Amino acid sequence: MTLRVSLCIALGLCVLLPQVASADLILYDGFDSYSGDIAGSGGGSGSWTGTWVQQLAGSTLDATTGLTAGSLVTSPGAAASTKDVGTINTQYQRTFDKGTYFTPGSTVWMSVLLQRDGGQKFGITLSNNTSDYQGAGVHALNGTSDLVAGLQGTAGTTNANTSFVNNEVLFAVARITIPVSGNPIVDAWVNPDPTVDLSGIAVGGGDSTVTRAYGGVTTPDRINIYSHNDNAITVDEIRVATTWAEVSPVPEPATLTLLGLGGLGLIRRRRQA
Repeated sequence: MTLRVSLCIALGLCVLLPQVASADLILYDGFDSYSGDIAGSGGGSGSWTGTWVQQLAGSTLDATTGLTAGSLVTSPGAAASTKDVGTINTQYQRTFDKGTYFTPGSTVWMSVLLQRDGGQKFGITLSNNTSDYQGAGVHALNGTSDLVAGLQGTAGTTNANTSFVNNEVLFAVARITIPVSGNPIVDAWVNPDPTVDLSGIAVGGGDSTVTRAYGGVTTPDRINIYSHNDNAITVDEIRVATTWAEVSPVPEPATLTLLGLGGLGLIRRRRQA
């Protein structure tokens, strides 16, 4: 554990705030420092091993204004956005080192902010395949308005609470459960309350889930972002971690408490004076 520079509140009251390098966070990209087409860009943090790579000629994924969603902590930087032309599809990938994660008996979480303006297929997956929606993650199929769990090309159940409208910013969360035996499971939530811990909670009637045999769930080495056929999408705040807290960060109540204590100290000093 390392210590960040002291936070000094108005009257010289300094509190040392610990900054822990989380072992729970595997990947993060908020697209902060990107400009133009993100191909060749490699910001963020975690176990990335490469930059974003364009998989389909003619498509671009360009830096744009960042997305926000409720109380979710987001970076002030840009997001990545594309507008396909005609039948050109967009597919970008970035490789990472899975390390000791994604092993039988483990659970991995992924969250992302997504926005779509049309009715074509789009989504994001963790995969070891160069194909677009192969792998584990979330996607919406052509002509649908439901963002659902996906596993190796198979879509999860479609339920009312996964529905969205075009241009809506979606906070999408996928929980990938890799059992010691049996088939892996991907559960998905759309716009969950980030302050409500979903750890250990089964998906409800308005959420999405899919279970099937897929050996590649233990060997992912890339993230796929994709959209199809004249479909504009925006992607931001990609997080992959081993805990719910790391993929749904909200402002720490302790920060407000410390500021309150600082104000109380100031009042006391004024009274003593």
